[in-house]
Amino acid sequence: MIAALLAISCANGSQDSVESESSSSCKSKIISGTYHTCGGLSLSGTVTTVAGDGTQGQVNGIGTNARIESPRGLTTDGDYLFWIDNSIPGDIRKMQISSNTVSDVFDASSSANPSRNIMYYDSALYVSGAHRIEKFTNILTASATKNIFAGSSASGYTDAIGASARFTGVGQVISNADASIFFVIETSNNLIRKIEVSSVNVTTFAGSQGSSSIVNGSVSNSRLDYAQFGVFLNNKMYFSDQDGNDTQFIRKVDLDTNTVSTLAGYDANNTSVDGTGTQAAFTEIASMTTDGKYLYIGDDNCVRKVDTDSAQVTTLVGDCSGQGYQDGSGTSVLFNTISGIVATNDALYVTDQNNKRIRKIQ
Repeated sequence: MIAALLAISCANGSQDSVESESSSSCKSKIISGTYHTCGGLSLSGTVTTVAGDGTQGQVNGIGTNARIESPRGLTTDGDYLFWIDNSIPGDIRKMQISSNTVSDVFDASSSANPSRNIMYYDSALYVSGAHRIEKFTNILTASATKNIFAGSSASGYTDAIGASARFTGVGQVISNADASIFFVIETSNNLIRKIEVSSVNVTTFAGSQGSSSIVNGSVSNSRLDYAQFGVFLNNKMYFSDQDGNDTQFIRKVDLDTNTVSTLAGYDANNTSVDGTGTQAAFTEIASMTTDGKYLYIGDDNCVRKVDTDSAQVTTLVGDCSGQGYQDGSGTSVLFNTISGIVATNDALYVTDQNNKRIRKIQ
């Protein structure tokens, strides 16, 4: 199994030590449970179904012989995909990438209402939902175990250590490049919280508790409205936000300057529009990943590609204004609610929630 943050030489495939993303020596690596590939992925926009037959249920098996129930979220260790299968009860399931074999990881029915936020790091899964973050270990064995990493079943707002901290409405958990810090997008408290992994010390990083608006500036002066999903790329954190009119935005935290800005998005009456920066629009951002160069956004029923240097937004695959089930290429492809997306070393994978399938984009 490829461990999180294990750098792999692009030249010869040999295991090597972790290097920063700014290193002149190209290294592919897994950060925040997604594969950062040297130079990004080369995708033609071809979509195939790799698991699930569209029938409701949970049946282990290979490819379309497996049955998947309302899959949400997606993360990878390089060898397997992991997702939440049916948020109630909320089982965690996995698929071996090389064989498309689907099997169970853990019955998470006692978890804190897990939704779609799941992150792989260092042989463990971190699953957020409601007011806490849970850590699952031994995930490739028959005896996976669960412990509370931070927060509790009680909502609130308290900076503290581990289970003494309080959250309200935990969204995506994102790690920095060396995984010394986890950032938590806290949807209902309008915050980004910071967790030092070694001590599990939780502090407030950006936003103001209970102050819902979209304001750019320093992290302390910034305001978040309804932030949910995010990724880490080149010492910047990109996250989705939504204002009171349901307008969708991609915002950026520059961790070198600790400033928040808006990368893309404007009010287009809940329609998706290709364009640059504030001339681009999204229907409903429901997942986000990166291949180490570009962002990929699960935008309701299509996948959008974002160049973070130019802020150019284009539609990669899917019909943003329609839904259904159809493999193929480009905008002829049909999805029915993309609720998770992740990059591997050679492809994107998505959880197609209402089609009850795992789809692959090459």
